[in-house]
Amino acid sequence: MKKIFTILGGMGTLATESFVRVLDERTPTHKDQDYFDYLVVNHASVPDRTSWILDHNQPSPLPPLLEDIEQQSQLKPAFFCLGM
Repeated sequence: MKKIFTILGGMGTLATESFVRVLDERTPTHKDQDYFDYLVVNHASVPDRTSWILDHNQPSPLPPLLEDIEQQSQLKPAFFCLGM
């Protein structure tokens, strides 16, 4: 398999969807096989970032994101990006 990358998303599922759509639209292709190989993790249950920024007594989004990175690292992606 070619090198893959991982998109960590779901912290705004529609934002993740938009990110993937723009990524695919801007990828120069002539056939389906020209697109990038990537995995999307749509982790919608990650605690709200804005709530945590405004009030650190709210659940932090960091622990679930670190778990996602640890889990996806086992697949050895070339890099990670946030699609939020």
